[in-house]
Amino acid sequence: MPVVDRNFLLKYDVRAPRYTSYPPATHFSADYTCDMHREQLIDSNVRGDKNISLYVHIPFCPVRCLYCGCNQEDLQGRDFVSVYVDTILLEIERVAAYIDRDRRVTQVHWGGGTPNSIHPDFIEKIMLKLREQFSFPQPGSKEEEIEIAMEIDPSIISLEKLERFRQLGFNRVSFGVQDFNLQVLEIVNRRPSKIPIPELVAACRKMGYRGINLDFIYGLPGQKLENFAETIDLAIASDPDRIVTFSYAHVPWVKNHQSDLEKYVIPSADEKLEMFLMSLHKISHAGYAVIGMDHYAKFDDELSRARENGKLHRNFQGYASRETTGQVYAFGCSSISQLEYSYAQNVKTSREYVARMNESEFAIEKGIVLTEQNYRDRAIITELMCNGKIDVNHIASITGSTREQILNYFSELVPQLQSYVDDHLLKIDLPDKIEVTKDGWLAVRSIATHFDPLLKNDSNRYSKAL
Repeated sequence: MPVVDRNFLLKYDVRAPRYTSYPPATHFSADYTCDMHREQLIDSNVRGDKNISLYVHIPFCPVRCLYCGCNQEDLQGRDFVSVYVDTILLEIERVAAYIDRDRRVTQVHWGGGTPNSIHPDFIEKIMLKLREQFSFPQPGSKEEEIEIAMEIDPSIISLEKLERFRQLGFNRVSFGVQDFNLQVLEIVNRRPSKIPIPELVAACRKMGYRGINLDFIYGLPGQKLENFAETIDLAIASDPDRIVTFSYAHVPWVKNHQSDLEKYVIPSADEKLEMFLMSLHKISHAGYAVIGMDHYAKFDDELSRARENGKLHRNFQGYASRETTGQVYAFGCSSISQLEYSYAQNVKTSREYVARMNESEFAIEKGIVLTEQNYRDRAIITELMCNGKIDVNHIASITGSTREQILNYFSELVPQLQSYVDDHLLKIDLPDKIEVTKDGWLAVRSIATHFDPLLKNDSNRYSKAL
């Protein structure tokens, strides 16, 4: 492990995107129209991954957590939720009309907001519509149980609801625990789990869920190293399949409600780094493989196998294997479709979304069609962030560039990367590859910025990398 001190922080704790997309959403434009989106949907049948990943956004939350950076809204009455769900059904039909039926669905992800805040009957309606409009594996086939995942607030979940979700085909759940410390949860306005987390994990496993994730956030107001260490110990003892430790992004200039947290002590960059390193040490020594920046998975988990085989992928839903993900077709307000050569984001609020879908074919607010340079840079940054390696031949192959073009581009960047080499965070082995060392994962977001020509005048929009 490198010596982590203030000098390390000054060098590598830069403001940077999380690179769940490239270009980042800050570069999406209102010039992206419904007509352009229709063309991109049709084009997605012939260019890029044939696999289909579906995303459903439920923005509603029973309470607002003060740390939240997601697009969420207060939970509405049943009548409006019904209207919102019916609008999603309409959007599914309109998008599916342009998608070839011989393309198969390999992943479904529900996010928010809080998907489990709405009645399971609404969730069933949407799942039935997805199965009607897209090609899911046939019952009894080898691929029958594709990944169908939901982000869940454990403070409002019951075993009965989890049983119902399992009957609807859900097989992976991510519980947003955030912290086990009750004082921290009170500060950030997050309620604790209704059922003790170890019991919840065991119950899900008994029901047949094949993937159980526990999500945490470090750097929250009121957190201290020793208390967060207790949280990580309890997380490990709960025996989930995956553990995620996100760094809290304090961006009150983007999310105004976060300013309410400034009356509390927010951990410094040094303290956050200590929490990260403690988590890394404890979780990696408890039988979990390190996946990218913030994920940990048991060694027999598909994420671990994908990491080992260089087939890890990253999008707005987090890390996934290339076998289970594909081009992402997203439904609901603020959701982002991620196609081979474009991104398209719907309008932000549920009421705008309903109104826009009544006025036009889609509810697109903004998006972007990738240039050849965007496409190349996305491939490079994705490989770096997911697999820790930029293989020249592989990048040339997937981008349609020549090996010489990639090497010429890298030759301009190599001088900028020397400090990472000197600190044993990066190995440059050109003309073949550039590779992150085991210790280099700590600075991988910082490393990625050097392959991001769009960041030059844009860095103040983002949170710190560490």
